[in-house]
Amino acid sequence: MLSDYEWRGYSFGLQPDVDQFDAAAAVDITGCDIYHPSEDHLTGAEIAFGGAVAYGLKKAPYLVLETQAQGNFGWLPYPGQLRLQAMAHLASGAKGVEYWHWHSIHNAVESYWKGVLSHDLTPGETYREVAALGREMAALSPYLVGMTKRNKVAVMVSNRSQTGLAWFPTCRPGETPEKNYSDFLRWLCDSLYRLNVEYDVLSDGERDFSSYDLVVLPCLYAAPEYLLEAVRDYVEKGGHILATFRTAFADEYLKIYHDAQPHMLTDCLGLTYDRFTKPENVTLTSDTMPLPADAAVTDWMELLTLTTAKALCTYRHPVWGGVPAVTVNDYGRGRAAYLPCCFSPEGLDKLLEGLLPQLGVAVGPVRFPLVVKRGISAGREITFYLNFSGKSRTVDIPHPAGAFLPDGKPIAADEPFTLPPWGAAVLQS
Repeated sequence: MLSDYEWRGYSFGLQPDVDQFDAAAAVDITGCDIYHPSEDHLTGAEIAFGGAVAYGLKKAPYLVLETQAQGNFGWLPYPGQLRLQAMAHLASGAKGVEYWHWHSIHNAVESYWKGVLSHDLTPGETYREVAALGREMAALSPYLVGMTKRNKVAVMVSNRSQTGLAWFPTCRPGETPEKNYSDFLRWLCDSLYRLNVEYDVLSDGERDFSSYDLVVLPCLYAAPEYLLEAVRDYVEKGGHILATFRTAFADEYLKIYHDAQPHMLTDCLGLTYDRFTKPENVTLTSDTMPLPADAAVTDWMELLTLTTAKALCTYRHPVWGGVPAVTVNDYGRGRAAYLPCCFSPEGLDKLLEGLLPQLGVAVGPVRFPLVVKRGISAGREITFYLNFSGKSRTVDIPHPAGAFLPDGKPIAADEPFTLPPWGAAVLQS
């Protein structure tokens, strides 16, 4: 089965035309196409997001059926980037990587989506890098075959909500929306990625979240009552949720619920609201959370009334100043946080640094462009260290004793090591 994504000139968000989780029920193995910016714009975020979706479809390893070799104009990889990209796919749970395509074609619309071979069909530098990568992946295979992910954070996606936000976007009537559902989804997912918090992607058809420490609900606009009941029950029994604006507003048929918003979650979140607006010249402020001074609020803001929730941040504005903007609420044995607005990615990164530990998720010392991803294979932890920058990076963080793969070079516990520009290393505990 092919898992494709919303297209923005490259793979970006949740597939808008097919519920991939429903479609995946008919197949044994999922596959995906993932394309992304390269050169100085390579971040690995599209690989991580697309991989999380592909893995989540069957909760099992998947195949990368297409990804770029030389790619479109402006995507020629720097030396080392092809290897880094492939290791990022494996680190996300892929069990194979295939390139579009073997050789650059000589007519039609994809003539300049260049392949492993250029138009002259002779082995060049890209071919040599792919050949070396193939040899390395063959040597890695005995260690990585069957590797699984055991993430403790889940992000729930919803095609119903994607449709709801397409019909009722975050803009005034007649305006062209600046952002859609996938923008807000990636807003959260990319922040987790930059903080090195790995996540699974779950369908809104799930009802059992007990294996996760935290479930993130980005813009869960269209939510059937059975799902909201499951979410509330999960928190009451000791789970944690992080919900955003426009959650639990309408049912699965996009009919707006007629009681207090967010529907069925007012007690769990400890708040309600009946007013929202488009923010202008609004920022966030907090006495307790680490926020940049210019955490600008964008696109959407709700004006909350708190019942049992505690405000962690408020709006800064001549009129809306002091209104709660980020909240947390204890409910049963668990805890629920709420983001009633969208704000700058830099502000979200700093906020999550302080908020995630309150929701049962440890945030380590490593930040993008150094990315650390883990899996389990044959009972041993496999750790991928990925350097998404053009500078050498020293890895000086706690890690178990083990060996680098595939050569078996030993490394002592917590021993520092260096990654070259656009470099990657695989460590078996």
